[in-house]
Amino acid sequence: AVVSTQSTGDTTRFYSCDASGSTSQAAAIMEYLEMGGKCLMIDEDTAATNFMIRDDKIQMLLSADKEPIKPFLYRARELYDRVGVSSIVVVGGAGDYLDIADTVLLLDNYTVKDVTLQAKEIATAKPAHIPTLPPMMPPSQRTVDPASLYPFLGKTKVPEKNSITYSVKGEEIISTLDLSALEQIVEMGQTRFICEVLSKLANEKQPSTLLAIMRQLSLEIDKHGLGCVKDNSNWLSRPRVFEIASAINRYRHLSLIQ
Repeated sequence: AVVSTQSTGDTTRFYSCDASGSTSQAAAIMEYLEMGGKCLMIDEDTAATNFMIRDDKIQMLLSADKEPIKPFLYRARELYDRVGVSSIVVVGGAGDYLDIADTVLLLDNYTVKDVTLQAKEIATAKPAHIPTLPPMMPPSQRTVDPASLYPFLGKTKVPEKNSITYSVKGEEIISTLDLSALEQIVEMGQTRFICEVLSKLANEKQPSTLLAIMRQLSLEIDKHGLGCVKDNSNWLSRPRVFEIASAINRYRHLSLIQ
């Protein structure tokens, strides 16, 4: 994995409402891999530094057994070689990625240049210290308990493209499903569609894995269009299954069957 242990215990069943940037990024990657994603695109500017790299001085100061986070640098090559998942990483300060890159492109005054040979010469002259880790375990397939989605059978609202509001029985306040971190949702029609999917799933009787749910949903959309979730679908638009799954993962009342 990319996060081995936390102060709260086993990270294979880890849950937090206040995860750090590095833990959030690690979880997002594992969620993406669980849905069968094949290409990760990461910008150094918006990534968690301690998740992306660990330089030589920090490695000397902080032993590996005391740091639960395994930098993405240590796993990116393995993800491609063993799992077939490519990574496109935009860097301006994390030079250690030159050691594992197949291709290095430089943006010079808005012109793209292939500097792979030069980058490899630099990496050979001053190699990064990248330890060998035990093989990474693939993400487990989690089974969604449809009963936990019952609030979406009641009154829901999509006030904007970044949120869905719903009411939970026994709670006076209105809860919000926050989708602001899902940048690929670009307009409200996609959010409305996600809301209808959640309502549809809440009516299901048999639990299914999240991956199986997304695959079946894709087949239904391809065959029947957006009307597969609601008859009047004129105000809906199609998001990717990755955003639908991410919305489910961000629903704080979700129950999973291990």
